[in-house]
Amino acid sequence: MSTQLHPKLLVADADKAIAFYTQALGATLNHRAAEDDGVVNHAELAVDSIVFALAEKVPEWGWVDPGALGGSPVLLMLTVPDPDATAERMVRHGAELVIPVEDRPYGMRQGRVKDPFGHLWVISGELGWQDRPTPDTRHPTPDTRPLTCDPTRRPLKPLPGVAPAVP
Repeated sequence: MSTQLHPKLLVADADKAIAFYTQALGATLNHRAAEDDGVVNHAELAVDSIVFALAEKVPEWGWVDPGALGGSPVLLMLTVPDPDATAERMVRHGAELVIPVEDRPYGMRQGRVKDPFGHLWVISGELGWQDRPTPDTRHPTPDTRPLTCDPTRRPLKPLPGVAPAVP
């Protein structure tokens, strides 16, 4: 078995969360397990190859949702082919747009959404430079980005046994 990491989101109402993630993200419900009293202690969902789980909060177990903490201490990073459409769909199904999806100077098209359960999602995608007819000077591609040098930065020490590059 390979090493994997699957976040488990704690929510106030697991069935509402399952409905939200299936509608807003196109997630598929793989598994749902509930206690005799109906509390969902595990549900597994998938979006393409990404698997995540959720469960209802159970404070006596130490399982608290973002509302009990005053907000989410975690950012969930989701990279999708169309971040604009994904964020729009999440908002249409009850999420809150925290930071609009825009081209970022670090080479991503990205924004932030808070889902109805308090979890923060950074929705990312590629900028799509190949679709632009002319270079965008505000956000240049790696091929057109001017090289800059910070004269206040100390040079890196050479690695032992590695010859320095010749300018």
